[in-house]
Amino acid sequence: MTATPPPQKRSVRWQNLFIKTTFWISAEIVLGLMGLDNLADYSEFLLQRQTFLSMTEVVTHLISSV
Repeated sequence: MTATPPPQKRSVRWQNLFIKTTFWISAEIVLGLMGLDNLADYSEFLLQRQTFLSMTEVVTHLISSV
């Protein structure tokens, strides 16, 4: 019989989360100090708006097809 490999560690996900969170906080601080935080917030607003419009279009299509 062959031995089964040990289960994979979940620490990789924690490292990834830590790196992304650290990068995000650093970017917020730097952009805030430079006065460009509003620009980043506006880009997030545009992305959320596009997502909302796409979702509205799908729901409208589903309702009209019933």
